[in-house]
Amino acid sequence: MENTSQRMNWISQPQEDNESIYDMEEFEIEVDGLDEESSEEIDTHDEDEDGDEIECPEGQEKKNEVDDGKPRVGMVFESEEHGFQYYCNYAREMGFKVRKGGVRKSKKNDDVIGRRLYCSKEGFREERFKKLEACRKRHNPETRTGCQAKLLVNRAENGTWVVSMFVEKHNHKFESPTKLKGGGKVEFMMQSFSEDARGRKDLCPTGKDARNYLGTKRTKDFEIGDVQALLNYLSDMQLENPYCWYAVQLDLNGQITNFIWADARSRIDYGYFGDVVCFDTSYGTSAYSIPFVPIFGVNHHLQTILFGCVLVLDETEDSLVWALETWMKAMKGCHPKVIFTNEDSAVTSAIAHVLPHSHHRFCLWNIFRNAKKRLNHLFGSGCDFGKDFSYCVRGCETIEEFELGWKFLLTKYNLQDNEWMKRLYFKRQQWVPVFSRDLFCGDMLTTQRSKRVRKFFKGHLSRDMSLEDFARGVEKAVISWRKKETEVDSHMNQVHPSFVVRMYIGEEAAKIYTAAVFLEFQKELISSLRYMCEKIEDDGTVSIYKLWMLERKNRQYIVKFSSRNICANCSCQKFESMGFLCRHILKVFFVTNVHYIPPQYILNRWTKDAKCGAVVYQKGEQLQVGSQVRYSNLCHQAINVAIKGASSKEIYKVAKFSLQRAQSEVENAMRRQATESIGSKKNDNVTTEKETHTRGECLSLLPYTFCQQQPPSSINVDLNDLTQHDALAPLSEQS
Repeated sequence: MENTSQRMNWISQPQEDNESIYDMEEFEIEVDGLDEESSEEIDTHDEDEDGDEIECPEGQEKKNEVDDGKPRVGMVFESEEHGFQYYCNYAREMGFKVRKGGVRKSKKNDDVIGRRLYCSKEGFREERFKKLEACRKRHNPETRTGCQAKLLVNRAENGTWVVSMFVEKHNHKFESPTKLKGGGKVEFMMQSFSEDARGRKDLCPTGKDARNYLGTKRTKDFEIGDVQALLNYLSDMQLENPYCWYAVQLDLNGQITNFIWADARSRIDYGYFGDVVCFDTSYGTSAYSIPFVPIFGVNHHLQTILFGCVLVLDETEDSLVWALETWMKAMKGCHPKVIFTNEDSAVTSAIAHVLPHSHHRFCLWNIFRNAKKRLNHLFGSGCDFGKDFSYCVRGCETIEEFELGWKFLLTKYNLQDNEWMKRLYFKRQQWVPVFSRDLFCGDMLTTQRSKRVRKFFKGHLSRDMSLEDFARGVEKAVISWRKKETEVDSHMNQVHPSFVVRMYIGEEAAKIYTAAVFLEFQKELISSLRYMCEKIEDDGTVSIYKLWMLERKNRQYIVKFSSRNICANCSCQKFESMGFLCRHILKVFFVTNVHYIPPQYILNRWTKDAKCGAVVYQKGEQLQVGSQVRYSNLCHQAINVAIKGASSKEIYKVAKFSLQRAQSEVENAMRRQATESIGSKKNDNVTTEKETHTRGECLSLLPYTFCQQQPPSSINVDLNDLTQHDALAPLSEQS
């Protein structure tokens, strides 16, 4: 048994040449943003004398003619608000936030004649907030530092406002200005619930009470026409493209609670890349603080693609079950092989209920982020916990190594009795990568993906948006994603990658894989040159090789190779988890003179032709033969052609010509069938089975654009007339 010192050296080792595995910077969170008085600060915040937070105006032009630099005593503003805007702009550039302080009023008419503007870290937490904080299970660190920086403005006799005092010095470090300019965190946190209860000194709600309270308040706080505007937007989207889809759910009182939608491109993409999906309810909130749940995956360019969007009024199991079941209907019932979610009991129960055959895993990014929140005291300067924790999770290559490393972590940092660490360990098979090496997870295990998705949506969405504007913001974000995909597609067969090492197998890979996947493959190919290889067993057909690097002889890998069918498997299981060959198998191929990639190791989803051909959702299953099923399948394929055909003018001409030819051939076939049907009735006594429909039924099967009756420009929903069944069904079923 190794002693403690030896185990310490072991756990601190980097994994091969990939030292970034213990870099915790990518999980950086703004712990000062969890303070009670500013638990959801957006840009620059302030607080009035009654304790209510007011969002500082952003991006407004200053109408007063003053210096744009540092504030100074004697500076004149047209109004108090202009002075406030000026100080906010200055704070934003420097890297701190502003809070409004007390006012000075005239004794004659009670008008405000003076205003104090403080740094948001002025003073210390008040006792009334400490009492509320004590009721929480998870305590927030105090962010106020007693900073003395401030700006005082007083009203002059002529009505202008003059700076009478400016204290520039702060007693804390500034934040990055880019973080302040980008808007505040949209992350959904229970801490923000207490903001609604501010001023109620004895209120200490539990999590369940807070959820019920906000659920009731959110329903009542919908602006008149806001829900209708969102429904109109979604219905217009469906009118433009019949393959777009959405649904709503009602509560017991007939009020709309949840929304879900997916456009045509999302449904098409899911057919190609829906094997691995992320369904994360912790991404953020929309208008009325409704949690926003994007459902996304990874395409063949290693880019993020959207499969659908959900707005859930509450995160209860019932709501999540409805969201998943309804989304599955839109995706033709094809379950993902692996689904990643945040660590949440309601989500876990919903996944088990709706997707029992899908492998459920927790998003690693959320685990690391929660670790920084739960164990914040261990992430300070001079402490190696972040490095050790990250290596234990991502650096261990066997289950035994992880078990040893975890025990060492608990002992070194005195975490044996930590309840959160106990819960994590109990669920270790759902989030530790070493337990999922036999599962294809694509690029979803990369922690940077979740971070990029959050940052990307953050640049397009805001809590201040209405429901309709929020949906349009999602659309704009997705359009920019798809624009990048189109650009990569257009250059895919025109630009040749650069080769670091010229090898035939690498040149073949460049022809097969997309540029992004090839770069990952090339990294493995280059790394294979650093390995020593020794054959340790050979029975004539199957050989076993041991591989290691000279600088790390204690880290060895085993590759079994069959020369009869050119088949190999490695103990690292890189191919099983990522879908392309690892450095160890490539080394064995090199020493056994295999200079090509065997077909069984080419995963179609990573190739340049990944999106060629029609999407098949249910392989090997006999589909129903009915007009509606056939219509749906033809719509799906036609939309797929339309999406690809719109990528360039040349492809558009080809697609249009092909569709016109297909339409002509279909019409000729219909005329031939009609003629044959008439002849058979006259000459034969044999009856032929065929489907008959009334004119109304035929029209109902056609898209709106083919109907004689014009579609409604909007859908006016009377909640009193809607049944729960109506709300659960997609619009196409209700029409």
